[in-house]
Amino acid sequence: YRVAAVQTPSSAELWNNVGMCFFEKRKMVAAIACLKRAVSLEPFQWKVHFNLGLLHLYTGQYASAFAFFSAALNLEPEPSLVYMYLGITLSRLDDYTNCRNAYARAIGTATPTEDDPTPTATTHLNCCITAFNHGDFGEAKKHFLIFDGLYRTIEEDNGGAEEHHPDLLPGFPDATEKRDIMGALLLGRENS
Repeated sequence: YRVAAVQTPSSAELWNNVGMCFFEKRKMVAAIACLKRAVSLEPFQWKVHFNLGLLHLYTGQYASAFAFFSAALNLEPEPSLVYMYLGITLSRLDDYTNCRNAYARAIGTATPTEDDPTPTATTHLNCCITAFNHGDFGEAKKHFLIFDGLYRTIEEDNGGAEEHHPDLLPGFPDATEKRDIMGALLLGRENS
């Protein structure tokens, strides 16, 4: 990336990628600097705003995360993943009503693809956890049952037990653990 930064210092995509590399290494100050540079170079690129939202969500700066996720949605109103993270952010800001609306939009705008035939699985799990944390147990159970059905479909499509395919939900490495915990809390069951 150093060579590319010298050759094309005005590439927003480059600074976005470098920023996310720093984020992956948990070097937050460098990540923010790179992503802010990307925004200054290309202010209408929704993915940079989304990545800044992720970074601020991760660091607990929920108001800033909200601002960047909102900016991303103003630039590109369809990505369901942005709505899901907006829902998580609103939950952390104790705005449960709008949080539920964001999750509903995430579910409503998700489009199955060949790579991800069940794109709403992680949204339903996050919605379940959020509802549970806000004491809305009926809503939590509803979303858990939907998630559990999608999870079982993913498991079957991948040839069986999760032990053989530990990354059934890419980007959500502890989905199986969360599934077991929520299943026990909501349905009173031991390991599924």
